Amino acid sequence: MTGKRDEQKRATRARILDAATTLLIERGYAALSTLAVQRTAGVTRGALLHHFPTLDELLRALVAHLVERNEAVVRAVALRGDHPGDPIARTLTALYEAMTGPAATAEFELWAAARGDSALAALLRAAERRAGRDLYRVIDDLFGPDIVTHPRYPQVRDLTVAVLRGTAAARPLRDSARAEATTLRYWADAIAALLVYPVENSRRESLEVVADVRAPQEVAVDTRGGAGVDLSADLGGSVVHPETEILEPRNDFRAGSLGLPAEVVE
Repeated sequence: MTGKRDEQKRATRARILDAATTLLIERGYAALSTLAVQRTAGVTRGALLHHFPTLDELLRALVAHLVERNEAVVRAVALRGDHPGDPIARTLTALYEAMTGPAATAEFELWAAARGDSALAALLRAAERRAGRDLYRVIDDLFGPDIVTHPRYPQVRDLTVAVLRGTAAARPLRDSARAEATTLRYWADAIAALLVYPVENSRRESLEVVADVRAPQEVAVDTRGGAGVDLSADLGGSVVHPETEILEPRNDFRAGSLGLPAEVVE
């Protein structure tokens, strides 16, 4: 009997937090009140106050709830097995899908409100510090040991979160998904250049990828006469120019893989 009652309490708590998330997305932070949450959740006043006696306690729990939902989305997308053999595309796809989902949208709304609310800002800073460690563990798992062990990886990981959050936050201002897909392709190339194929001043490799960018396989040919090396798993369609070592955009980053209409990048 006690177990069933505890399960009902957990379900009611989750329903209240989901209702608060819905209010943030649909009506904004200004509409977030205990009364509005109660009505949206369809619970009694007593049930709401039992779980969250004050709005501050509701907000604290809501921030943790949103963080958990965002992390769950990242893990779920990773388990789909998108971009097998390409840890960069796999990571960016999972992170961006999470950052454009409902929980992230609600979290962005709280961030915007925190600019004029010092108490909310303090609450969010504490929550972000806790959540950041968990998020980084998820990102490390997605990138994999070959990339994570690179000495520049921590800086690239921080920049990846910043780039994707900024791109996601600007989404409402765009009338086309093309810019998002392009940004992610360019950032994928930047990660590859920094962590997978770094330029060494003392020993510059001269490589030329010979392939149709629409083909699933690309072969890198060492112009000094060495054997061809298959780089398709990592470069995913990028072309390395021998003189400049500049990577052209990866065509494996299809809009469809990011939850975007496929036609925007065709």
